[in-house]
Amino acid sequence: MAFDIHFRRSAGSHLDRVVLVRGLSTLQAAEAARKVGGDLVVYGGSDVVVQDSGWLWESERGDPDCFARRAMVADAGRVGVLCGGGG
Repeated sequence: MAFDIHFRRSAGSHLDRVVLVRGLSTLQAAEAARKVGGDLVVYGGSDVVVQDSGWLWESERGDPDCFARRAMVADAGRVGVLCGGGG
């Protein structure tokens, strides 16, 4: 599975996203490619934030209210869209 990096100004909005990097092969590579908290790791070819916390920075892993976690929560119901389900 590939991963992309999108920048968002709002954790819950997809309207203001900017695609920064495409085609990263691992969550570790995606974590390293992030530059600011608004850089989110999404499933390749989509705008859905990856639900695995492996791409979070160490400082974000202990903060349930960080921007990245809020984006994960906002997109949690959309993961089914990737498999052809509802959402």
